Amino acid sequence: MSDVTITVDPSPISVGVSVSQPAQTTVSVVTGGGGGGITDAPNDGHLYGRKNNAWVSLSPVNVTLPTISGTLAVGYALSANSGSWDYSQTYAYQWRHSSDGTNWTNIDGATGSTYTCQSGDLGFYIDVVVTASNDWGTSSATSSPTTTVFTISLLSSLLAYWNFDDSGWEDSTGNGFALSQIGSGVSIGTGLLNGDASFDGDGSTYLTTGSNIVPTGLSSFSMSFWVKATTGFFICCASSGSSYPNSGPSIFDNQWTVYTNNDGSGDNINFSSIADGNWHHLVGTWNQFGYTTVYVDGSQIAQQPSSGNPMNTSFSNPFVFNGNGDATYAVGQPGEIDEGGIWNRELSASEVTALYNGGTPLPFSSFSTTT
Repeated sequence: MSDVTITVDPSPISVGVSVSQPAQTTVSVVTGGGGGGITDAPNDGHLYGRKNNAWVSLSPVNVTLPTISGTLAVGYALSANSGSWDYSQTYAYQWRHSSDGTNWTNIDGATGSTYTCQSGDLGFYIDVVVTASNDWGTSSATSSPTTTVFTISLLSSLLAYWNFDDSGWEDSTGNGFALSQIGSGVSIGTGLLNGDASFDGDGSTYLTTGSNIVPTGLSSFSMSFWVKATTGFFICCASSGSSYPNSGPSIFDNQWTVYTNNDGSGDNINFSSIADGNWHHLVGTWNQFGYTTVYVDGSQIAQQPSSGNPMNTSFSNPFVFNGNGDATYAVGQPGEIDEGGIWNRELSASEVTALYNGGTPLPFSSFSTTT
């Protein structure tokens, strides 16, 4: 090996640089757009060298974009993969967040390959800018943004989740709460995400958990479903047609109720029906010591202080989809249900926004990982 002088062209710029190269090797180096009589190098700001009668970039060039993996929740760590590069030696990282996915702000001190989501990231999108460097220069590339940061993982206290994609009506959580089908008037429809439960309105068909699945002693609770209907629709109901002290939480096209105190009372919100023939995302949340709240299509539409009374401990009704809890009323109405879940806690507003996902249901597979 011997030293070779590299001459920078075009004139009048010239730089003498000693590098280790095989003997009798001549390299011409120019900034993008220059060529000094040869075919110009690409005009993209990179530093180029002439090799085998072709221009090659000497500063880093991104080949595949950086990616982010990890649990997208406050207190959980995200990891950056730098992507793949040509001509790179070292990498630097800058994590950023954004409230709208368009305008981005650097997160102070977040300059490592991992980042732990903070409370200040709640409801924000996250991305990471990777800067690759070598002796010739630097170049940066940015990952795709994540979905918004959840308060905690959506898998936390998730009692049951049904995607309604298969006729076994399986529970995606693995908790074993598959639904039983009563009647023949329901089939797998197109839905919003790989299929749904499509009821033909025969007046008798419903799906059921078969028995009560809610543990006693809860002080908070939530339900989330995507619904399409044209008439009054009992989406998911554990209330009795005759004994409200034995009734459980229920969500309809125009009502969200949690029965309390084992005396027939309850925390109840009535709202304008969503049975307009279009898909809507409907969420009801309840906190015994806080509020009873309804969200439609990612936005809060109603809220009132809860009574402070505990959820009924004596109810034994199953959850019935398309009927009331003991299947004696409002059974078998026409309508569709997709992507539904029940949580033994109160979902936050940011989690509801994440579930709504801009009008496309957030896949169950994304409940604990970035997308």
